[in-house]
Amino acid sequence: MILLMDKTNWPDFAKDYANLLASDLTSQGVSFPSDLLDDSTYFLSKYISYASRTISKKRRKTHLSNYLLSSPQYITHQNIVENLKKISEDGGDLSHYQSKSIERFNYKERMFFDWSILHLHLGNPTNSRFSQRSGPLLFLTVSETDAYFIAIRGHGAWGEQLFLNIVDQEWQHLTDSFVLQGAISISPTLSPRETIEARKAGIQAIVQIRQGRCLMPTGGGITTNGDSMAAMLQAQQIVADLRKLEEMVYTNKCFYCNNLKVTKWQDIMLRNVESNGKVLLVNRNYPNSYQIPSKIPSAGML
Repeated sequence: MILLMDKTNWPDFAKDYANLLASDLTSQGVSFPSDLLDDSTYFLSKYISYASRTISKKRRKTHLSNYLLSSPQYITHQNIVENLKKISEDGGDLSHYQSKSIERFNYKERMFFDWSILHLHLGNPTNSRFSQRSGPLLFLTVSETDAYFIAIRGHGAWGEQLFLNIVDQEWQHLTDSFVLQGAISISPTLSPRETIEARKAGIQAIVQIRQGRCLMPTGGGITTNGDSMAAMLQAQQIVADLRKLEEMVYTNKCFYCNNLKVTKWQDIMLRNVESNGKVLLVNRNYPNSYQIPSKIPSAGML
């Protein structure tokens, strides 16, 4: 016999979590359309997209491609590139050199969504939030532990396959997991302009590096409305984990209701979520008085 739970009046931990993140954004002066909160999963995906495209302050081993080092652009901009390398390795603020669009919550950084490639301006530092803007840009990709400086190109190079070719040739471990097994070649191949247009249309483009090596989107891909596929999948996982937490609380609702001093178990609210998955469950009416630490069942949070 299968018992079905009536979830009509359940707490909504995903909504609680979205509201927590929204409050944090508002306190930082970041604006966003209020109706995004109508769909907690979508709001979380937008938040993940917003947060992930800003390079965090973290010490990273920084690599310069042979293509970059042998280019005339490197000779011209060597001082600033080496300074950016030092900032990266010292755990400084590379976001100072990023596009001003990183401050726009709803901005769609499609090159990043598609290929996990960002860019830095090569202008001098300023006392304001961002460095001086520049014509040439340094394209790079970053992980938690490493930064990879790929090439210097001009504005508008967003669809140039050159970047993926360099990454695959010099740091193949970054692309191995994206190889489309069994694919020999892709036809037709897209021009840089066609690549940009495909992204705008939400089309997933496979890139052929060479015969027998074709890559799926190394940034996770783009949804049909132009958002990050990777961010949406992560958001869906977070919401699924929070639903499991709701079920766990329901199973033990007498314990939680007694200790949180609630008469209706839907007055249990999620609060203070940590990146390791630890959460704080509180009484919605007296959030500072009655609290119980808990943990989501599987994946960690943002």
